[in-house]
Amino acid sequence: MKKIIIAFTFSFLLSGQAAAKDATDQAINICALAIPMFNQYIVNYEYLHDQTHGLGVRLEYAPMSDEFIDATGVALALNYRWHISKSMDSIFVGVYTRYRVNTGTGTVEGTAFEFTRPELTAGLNVGKRWTWDNGFNTLFSLGYGASMVTEDLTPKNASIDAALTTFKNDNDTFFDAPFYGEFSIGYAF
Repeated sequence: MKKIIIAFTFSFLLSGQAAAKDATDQAINICALAIPMFNQYIVNYEYLHDQTHGLGVRLEYAPMSDEFIDATGVALALNYRWHISKSMDSIFVGVYTRYRVNTGTGTVEGTAFEFTRPELTAGLNVGKRWTWDNGFNTLFSLGYGASMVTEDLTPKNASIDAALTTFKNDNDTFFDAPFYGEFSIGYAF
């Protein structure tokens, strides 16, 4: 599966002439691969101001569970993208900030617990959007930033800490992840 994804990604990166440059200034996309690969639901919206300045909003939702813990992660990200070719169909560089909160409950060795884990991330990203005459578009972007994370766990003990650490490691795309990635498809208008 990874080879297919890599081949698909590179075919889009190398096929710039297949895309049509147009006067679209809005796009809505979903990260379709995030659903089967990470059990995450991600929707992105971008508005292009003055053919150069992309202002984006991203909403993320991730249900997570294992034998001890049920949790939900939600996030809101704001993006600024400078489109080099003065259109949606362009390479871009930008900055992003994301607020994410993971909340959950669980039971370990008969002790019930709950946790809340807010995270604030700010970083840089780079990417490319391809748009076609019919409005179809795809976007590939990567970024990385710095995060500030806090955690409220009630009650605390060694068994609960160990279960939560294992859970966070198993769901690391939504815990302690200053990484920003997007491979999405959608409609530009």
